[in-house]
Amino acid sequence: MQLKKCLILALSVLLVTACIREEFDPVQQSQSVVVGFCADGSIRTRTEINDDGKSTSWSPSDRIALWAKDESTQAYTLDNKAFKVYFRDTSTSAFFTTTLAAAMPDASYTYYATYPTPVSVSGTTATFIAPASQDGKMGGGAAIMVATPQSGIGALDIITDRSKGDEVMDSNLHLGMNHKMHALRMFIPDIDTKRYYGFGEEKVQRIELTMPWDIAGTVSTDFVNPAAGITLTGNGSRTITLNLEEPIGATTANGNSYDYDYAYASIIPAPTGDASIYNGVIEARVYSETQIARTTISLANAASTHLFEAGHITPLVLNCSDVRDRYTLHFIPGENNLGEPIQTITFYDSAGNLLYTINDVQNNMVAPGYHVLDYTFSTDEEKAPYFALAGQTITVKYESEHAIVSNSFTMPAVNIPGLKTVTLDVPYLFYQDFSTMSAFSDGHDNPLTGISGDVSDTYNSSKSLAEYGLSGWSAVRIGMNNGIARICCRYESGLGIAAYYKGRIDTAPMSNLKSNAKVRVTFDCGGGSTDFGLGDAGTSWMSFGYTTNTGNNQAGGTGWIKTGQDVKIDNAVASKIDVGINASYEGNLKPYNNGNGIVVDNCSPSTRFTWAVTTSKGGSLAGNANYWLYLDNIKVQIVSE
Repeated sequence: MQLKKCLILALSVLLVTACIREEFDPVQQSQSVVVGFCADGSIRTRTEINDDGKSTSWSPSDRIALWAKDESTQAYTLDNKAFKVYFRDTSTSAFFTTTLAAAMPDASYTYYATYPTPVSVSGTTATFIAPASQDGKMGGGAAIMVATPQSGIGALDIITDRSKGDEVMDSNLHLGMNHKMHALRMFIPDIDTKRYYGFGEEKVQRIELTMPWDIAGTVSTDFVNPAAGITLTGNGSRTITLNLEEPIGATTANGNSYDYDYAYASIIPAPTGDASIYNGVIEARVYSETQIARTTISLANAASTHLFEAGHITPLVLNCSDVRDRYTLHFIPGENNLGEPIQTITFYDSAGNLLYTINDVQNNMVAPGYHVLDYTFSTDEEKAPYFALAGQTITVKYESEHAIVSNSFTMPAVNIPGLKTVTLDVPYLFYQDFSTMSAFSDGHDNPLTGISGDVSDTYNSSKSLAEYGLSGWSAVRIGMNNGIARICCRYESGLGIAAYYKGRIDTAPMSNLKSNAKVRVTFDCGGGSTDFGLGDAGTSWMSFGYTTNTGNNQAGGTGWIKTGQDVKIDNAVASKIDVGINASYEGNLKPYNNGNGIVVDNCSPSTRFTWAVTTSKGGSLAGNANYWLYLDNIKVQIVSE
């Protein structure tokens, strides 16, 4: 089988300046093989607009789906197989690779391909998402393409020398792609006279476009027929939003020519045969940091010149002369500590009044990157309630499938023009790091050791911790200092008989749950001791479990549910973990199980997590000791199935 070079980069400097590489592990794993092909350098075949605003190239994150149909059996040897960019040449081509379990059989194939990889395939119909939120450079799969089928091509060759940066081999498969979407190229003219650009020194950050037909949504096409049109199948939207990866300014004069900043959008082509759309207008909103302009573009004269067809580009001139102060609030998704997707976000003012709700969060916030609340074009009367929220403490409730959690933020100065942002970090199902706790002791977490005076302490009663600010918690032999909690196991012995008075701490119930769920409990822990007497020193044993008992549970009481190996603690059964004796209030606590914690399969709203401490120290002729369990950073997250 003849091999042809896809790319030969003769000078190593070109590898740095003209090529972006994504390399894979050069070591073959078992019988797997790495194969690849070229997507050639026609401008039609590439996806992302380069910095010059006109040329395009493959993005390093691009993925192509490939099918290989055996021409003799008509069976697919490769079926919707994803290939990633191995490297690209920004002026010509890109080489795509994937790993197969074994080499393709030696046969004659017809190859088909799409960009990006489909969200689903049925027969020869591939379905994609034409995004309603884009980056202004047509990146991230916005430029949907179908390859011209290539027949009579052999199996893809194995790449045997991937360590060479100047040569990669393939088996005659060079795919050319066909755009199924239409492109809009936008610019703002004439900054010199200030007639069309009223933003001063601010650049445009965001563009919203509304067209007379659905220009985004779920679409499908036939991947074996590049001449087939693209069909909207669901979630249609006439509006798209460009959150510009590279903000643009206005056109500037450069001698007798002009320098343009461009922003691009990829849209569903106009429906053929529907002349009514040319009676409409394109509505545009153009945003800088603190201002906004609105403009309309008539389509009355476009029918004869711009049909918004697939594979074509339409220039749009954005008139930004009518500018006003911008009042915009962006809610940006932060870290989701709850562990499962949020469905609804609800905002309340400091008096508890409902302010605003974001429903279907995955589509209305996460996918675009943020949720926009814009009151720029509201009347003064309509703006007043927004202005009144500036500086207020706002409570946010996050609802998922299994839970409702809440936290708060201080509303920024929404009464002042400009873009304001609030990052919404979803709290844990349950969290306690004791950082706000004052030092305290129930008087029995550090009894005396030695032989002088009354050194016996047989205390074994549990108490509520509500008075210390831990509502719903209870503990026996509890102390707190330096943002760390500890419970104590008191050891006393005489004539070889030992007595153990164990410490225990129970959290508040997981009341933020709506229904039972699998959760992960993580925490930091460590052990410590003071020991007096004969015999070997022991170590601290931690036992972790959970209970639905209410009230103040005794250290040896009932209600434990085992989470690991069975170990008796009086009448309770729980897991036993040796946590050593090296920790203290000063630190040296470590994440349990390397931070992976413990998974509990069926946590309910009434579940309380509970720790007890005992010791491995055995009986001696005479002695007493304290063995401690130190706890910090207790976190509970839902395990998303």
